[in-house]
Amino acid sequence: CRGLLAANPCAENQCSHMCLQSQVEGPKGLKGYRCVCPTGYALRENSTTQCADEIAQYLVYNPLSGIQTVSLDTNFLTPIKGPPNMSFKVTTFDIDAKNNLVYYCYGTPNKFEVRGLFDESGNVPSL
Repeated sequence: CRGLLAANPCAENQCSHMCLQSQVEGPKGLKGYRCVCPTGYALRENSTTQCADEIAQYLVYNPLSGIQTVSLDTNFLTPIKGPPNMSFKVTTFDIDAKNNLVYYCYGTPNKFEVRGLFDESGNVPSL
C-alpha cells in the first residue's frame, strides 16, 4: 500500500539555478523551498530566486599551489575557480579588477603574462 504523495514545491519554482526543499511551511501548510546559487555566487539583490550574473567582490591570493580566488559575495569563504591552468608557483601577480584580468610572473623574471581571471577557456579577453 502506498502512502499519499507529497507536493513537490520545487516542481514549479522560478529558481535560476537550483531549488532545495525547505522545512519551512509555506501557504496552506505545504513545505517550502529556497533557491541556491553556484559556489561563490549570491542571489541578486532584492531577489529570492535569481542568482547574480557575476561575482562582485572577491579575494585573490597566491599560496604555493598557484593563484586562488575566494568569493566575498557569500557568507562562507569557499575557494572558487581561479584562472584556468594556474596550478604552478607564481612569483608575482597583480589584478585588473575592472577587466577581470590577472597579470602574473613565473619562471622567467620580469616577463609578465596575462589571463582572464574567471575565463575557463584560458583566453585573454580583448580590451
